[in-house]
Amino acid sequence: MLDSFHHRIAILPESGQFTRQANSLSDKLNIPVLTADETVEINKYPVVLCIGEAGLGIRQTGNNTQKPVHVDFLRGSLAYRNRHKANSRELIVKAVGIKPGQELNVLDATAGLGRDAFILAAFGCRVHMLERSPVVFLLLQDGIRRSADDQETASIIARMRVSQVEAMSYFKQIEGQPELVPDVIYLDPMFPERLKSAKVKKEMQVLQSLLADIPGDQDILKASIGIAKKRVVVKRPRLAGYLAERSPSFSIKGKSSRFDVYQTFNKNEPRTCRE
Repeated sequence: MLDSFHHRIAILPESGQFTRQANSLSDKLNIPVLTADETVEINKYPVVLCIGEAGLGIRQTGNNTQKPVHVDFLRGSLAYRNRHKANSRELIVKAVGIKPGQELNVLDATAGLGRDAFILAAFGCRVHMLERSPVVFLLLQDGIRRSADDQETASIIARMRVSQVEAMSYFKQIEGQPELVPDVIYLDPMFPERLKSAKVKKEMQVLQSLLADIPGDQDILKASIGIAKKRVVVKRPRLAGYLAERSPSFSIKGKSSRFDVYQTFNKNEPRTCRE
């Protein structure tokens, strides 16, 4: 997959001690490594995959002050949300339909940097993340590895796993395997309307640069509704239109984003009132 845009990304080791790891990734991904005397060439690549003490990260070039974006479940807003979840009112929890003592199997079909998946796992879900980009997949693996031994997050990470596969391909793989059918499919598609604002966070900017050649697949909603046992949840900007212009069963709105919920009642699940 990476061959179509390998000319837009290079590997940048933080120091010589990471050269061996950089060369290994270079062989795996078929992208070049920039050595110390070649960093002047960095602006030829819109994005670099950085390897250093903090693990794997990506950043856009042309702005040497920008720090790499990592998948980090140990610090920042995710750590805060995890510590305060007992008193939180996470909209995503209500949208997915999580109830006390209930363990839902959630398929996060557009994993990105894994933040929503982590919150769902923190609230007791088992989450299978799908990521089609080989680079973002490696970032997720690296974030999971660094968090697995942490006392505060180990039990959460144990409920998370990630596969490098495009969602529609995965849907075909699980045909005829009812034990793999998820209760909920979660979608946070990265469409152009989400990326044009000057206020877009650097995480989205760098993902846009990295994934510019990967087309969005609006058929994913229709396919998801035909698969999920209980519901499909789509995260959207608060004022954006419905995905594929398909009206949901109901929506849950926050200040900047909105969760559109499509109740499915598939696979002989009993039809109940809105959860």
